[in-house]
Order: sequence, then structure tokens, then C-alpha cells
Amino acid sequence: MTRNVAIRRRLNPTKLIEARLAAGITTQAEMAKRIGMTRMRYGYWERAQPPVKFDFHLMSALLQELNVSFDDISDVLEAG
Repeated sequence: MTRNVAIRRRLNPTKLIEARLAAGITTQAEMAKRIGMTRMRYGYWERAQPPVKFDFHLMSALLQELNVSFDDISDVLEAG
């Protein structure tokens, strides 16, 4: 029998910053404008304790702009 197991992940700010810079987007303000959010709100995503829940459309736009998958900019959360 096969089980579907959901793997919980958390955004990794360091990986997100690296992906943004690798995409040639040098500022948080530019990134925020490209995906349709404020710089302040986007700035929370690059902080040490980023939010756990995201608007699907904003995250989708972010991943498309950076040409990455969520796995590329996140870490697996330990069960506990």
C-alpha cells in the first residue's frame, strides 16, 4: 500500500536572496514590484523568520520570476 505523505517546508531567506540576486534582481523593491506586492511585505519573506503561509498567486509569481521551484528556496521542516 502506498501512502501520500505531505512534506512540510519553510521558506529559507538566504536561499531566496541568493535566487533573487542570481536572477539579476538587485533590490527587494524591484522584486516586490515584479510580483505585485509592497516592498515591506516582501521584505518579511527575506527575514530570519519568514511567514509560513503564502498567497498562492504571489508565490507562483515569485517562483516564475526567479525561475526556481519552491524546493530550491526552502528547507524541509523536521517532524516534531
